[in-house]
Amino acid sequence: MSRFGDSPFDPPGFGNMGGRSRRPREATEADLTRRQMYESPPPDAKIEEIRPSGREGVLWRISVSSDAIEAERLPVARLPREIVDGLRLESGTRWTPALASAVLEAAHRSEARRYALNALSVRAMSSGRLLTKMVARGAPKGLASSVIEELERSGLVDDRTMAEQIGRSALAQNPVGARVLEARLHRRDIRGSVAREVAEELTADRDAAADAERVARKKLRVLRPGLEHEVIERRLVAALARRGFPPRVCRDVAKRLLGERATEPEIRD
Repeated sequence: MSRFGDSPFDPPGFGNMGGRSRRPREATEADLTRRQMYESPPPDAKIEEIRPSGREGVLWRISVSSDAIEAERLPVARLPREIVDGLRLESGTRWTPALASAVLEAAHRSEARRYALNALSVRAMSSGRLLTKMVARGAPKGLASSVIEELERSGLVDDRTMAEQIGRSALAQNPVGARVLEARLHRRDIRGSVAREVAEELTADRDAAADAERVARKKLRVLRPGLEHEVIERRLVAALARRGFPPRVCRDVAKRLLGERATEPEIRD
């Protein structure tokens, strides 16, 4: 599987994270030369050409040359124009170890950001879920975290808004207590503090007794007929507790519903 910053020795920024996975291939002569250009560039190495790459022209191909390599120009990276300008890359600029390191770092960050944006264009996701996906594709955790923080500042990743949407939908379909709702948000990779705060806020304004009664009445309808009173009460309390309702609410609701049931007139054939 093709992985981030891997290749073997593909030019950084050439889509190693994004797109479809490719089968690993044997390193070519150009791959090995390209690696040398990053690890120990020849003293006469210089940037030979900078030109748009692809039809959209979003990325610019950086090629270098040296008497130590056979090719007239060797592509070493693809970068957004703003990074090219920021690093002050121009044709004829010496390709020094310091510049090679700066280009490599910028290319990896650009690639990680591009992958993150592509993933978010498919569906919104939490910072935790996005971090997991990026690391699974081979992005260093520190780099992935830094890119996600940048996306959070721009509002493209918003754990709180996502947690609120998930929480409201979950409570509308299936009422639960704060503890269980927090656990469900955790399973969607919502961060601990955010999951806890949102779960408490969303359940604070709800009527826990009414929610518990709604769940208990459903449970009563599926219990096997003929069970003893104590057994039914125990099962109702356990079912409500598993939903995260407070212990007192669980007991009070179970007793009240069973009391109502006991006073209902018996239907005879």
